[in-house]
Amino acid sequence: MIGDPKVLPAFLLACCTFANAVSSTNREVSGSPDAVAEMSAQLAVGEFNDVATKAERLAAELESHSGRYDPELVKPLTLLGDARMGMDDPNGALEAYDRAKHILRISEGVQALGQLHLLYREADALVSLGDREAANGRHEFAYRLQLRTYGEDDPRLVPGMYRLIHWYRHNYKFRASQVLYERIIDIARDRYPAGDPRTIEVLQDYVGTYRERRFGRRQPGRGGFSAWPPGHPKDPPWHQTSSFRKGRQALREVLELTEATPGVSDATIAAALLELADWHLLYYEYGIAMGFYRRVWALLESDARALAEAFERPTPLYLPLPVDPARRSARRGTPLDGVVTLALTVTHRGDVVGRKTLRAEPQHNLMEFKVRKAAKRARYRPAFQSANPVPRRGLELEYKYQYFPGDIGPY
Repeated sequence: MIGDPKVLPAFLLACCTFANAVSSTNREVSGSPDAVAEMSAQLAVGEFNDVATKAERLAAELESHSGRYDPELVKPLTLLGDARMGMDDPNGALEAYDRAKHILRISEGVQALGQLHLLYREADALVSLGDREAANGRHEFAYRLQLRTYGEDDPRLVPGMYRLIHWYRHNYKFRASQVLYERIIDIARDRYPAGDPRTIEVLQDYVGTYRERRFGRRQPGRGGFSAWPPGHPKDPPWHQTSSFRKGRQALREVLELTEATPGVSDATIAAALLELADWHLLYYEYGIAMGFYRRVWALLESDARALAEAFERPTPLYLPLPVDPARRSARRGTPLDGVVTLALTVTHRGDVVGRKTLRAEPQHNLMEFKVRKAAKRARYRPAFQSANPVPRRGLELEYKYQYFPGDIGPY
């Protein structure tokens, strides 16, 4: 009988021995941090097959000892998914990530932030499968979880906002990314100390979205889905945004914050002024741009190296060169190398008015025509002498590309 005083101590000792044995077994099965670190190191050097085998074995042992929903399964399943991604098996990776996510939700809750890394991994796998719409759903759901946890005014939300912004910008969802940037700017103004460099950085990134939308070159295969950040009201149908005005406003604020920073150098102020001047020149506000350029010249006049870097030769601000034809081609094999070299004449206003082909290999092909056409549309910051813009002849522009025979016929 267990109630017998002689039997009870022996029973308790047996229970403790059994519990310690089970605990020891679970520790051996779950793997030490060293084992996880070893598999992570193997992933970094591309030993995907070996990691997949180890992770599958570890997950099977864990499941046999602790059941299908042991939270310790999340680590090996995540490693298994990463290994399968390295093996070019996104479907297998999705299966592993989904199971890890399901286990994590059972242990921590459906809204747990611990699943973020799995959602982002799933998004990468879906992109590999060509399903960017589903990938966008994972990114937006990840942001929604963080928004619910932190609230829209909490600085802890900012990293999640940047993660979603990166995804949007990569897929040319500029207005959606601008909505998030505007929220970060509001948080920075309210929560960050005066002169905090993070405020200047987000303003510059915000301007970058307007520049990309107006002057950027789009790569094929991106986008193709509707996107809008969760928790933010959509723009009304009549909403219109002036890229020039928004960019000018943000760059003016960058300049003001820079000038108000204690101990700021002339070079730092000049860099902010140069961005503002370039912005005006891109939109053909020539007179205002020249005024800013002359202020930059005055600030850098004592630094010959910085002055030469900014003004010695024309600097491209907008140069819409064509996409490498080999990237668009479905052909297999080794591509060939091509090159087009032009000599340009750039006016004191930054316009290209002359183009002479110095070299084209192969000769008289479609890429030469496209490069010449792109150069005609280009916009440069002109060269300066004695604080005044001057024309420049013979400015070389070299464009190297790869192609397959038949991709670039004569023009």
